[in-house]
Amino acid sequence: MKNKKLFGIIAVVIVLAVAAVIGVGVAKNKTDNTPDTTTEGTVDSFVENTASSAETEVNTDNSQTEAQSEFTSEASSTEALAEEESSVPAQAYTSIEDIVKLYNTSVNRVKSEAKQLTRNYKKLSSMDNYLQLPSAIESIGRSAINTFVKGENEPQSWTKKEDIKIIFPVGKEDYSSHLTADMVESATCKDNGNTFQIDIKLYNDKLTSPAKGKGYAGVFNTVTASTFEEISIPTVTFHTVKVNGINGRISCTIDKATGRVIKANYKNADILYLGVKVAFADFDVQFALNAEEDYTIKY
Repeated sequence: MKNKKLFGIIAVVIVLAVAAVIGVGVAKNKTDNTPDTTTEGTVDSFVENTASSAETEVNTDNSQTEAQSEFTSEASSTEALAEEESSVPAQAYTSIEDIVKLYNTSVNRVKSEAKQLTRNYKKLSSMDNYLQLPSAIESIGRSAINTFVKGENEPQSWTKKEDIKIIFPVGKEDYSSHLTADMVESATCKDNGNTFQIDIKLYNDKLTSPAKGKGYAGVFNTVTASTFEEISIPTVTFHTVKVNGINGRISCTIDKATGRVIKANYKNADILYLGVKVAFADFDVQFALNAEEDYTIKY
């Protein structure tokens, strides 16, 4: 399946939907106080058009032969390392540093070695305690967010390498984790016989609007400030964009015999602080999106 609406793209659509609502509200307030009956159609049309363009981003520049060659080469080197790791007793994985190393080594093999990726579900929700909108449009803004912040409960599977690269964290990158020990508040590794169960709790991100590969943007499918640079909507300008990642959690199951991740669950939230200019009006907008993605991987 081709590139679906990734978490970051969905977040952008929601932000722009709120911006569109703000624009309609400003124009209406200048004329009269009668209810605005065109808002829903305006937002629906905008989201539909934006979402449609977001679904055509799969990169097919490299040939299948070249891609397979690279994946085979990576697999050879990582399999040897995984065998060495899996021979270490579970009690050796007690420090945060050792657990992070085991996790990175295992999860960074997914995109090169997986034959099938299944996303069991993706949950999205707005965090009301972070929502701050101009009072004039707060009610309709909340309604818009609740309407468009939706996850996907039906399982979806991908078998093409390029699709797996796009979907699995970190989306569109060759790696899945640049996690570092100083990002981790706590970590455990439990020996369940044939598998290791790793659970990691992250500190709130120390970086604001990190570049991809840094902080939360190097671990999760997260919103990045650079995404907004690509947005071109008449009368809408984001003159301030700040993103902070919070509440990061990682859980994964590693097969001890192969050192491969067979299950993974990610939880994180993005707080967005936006300065939005719509026509001749400036607004400050803040909201947060809570996300959870659950995967099963076959090799």
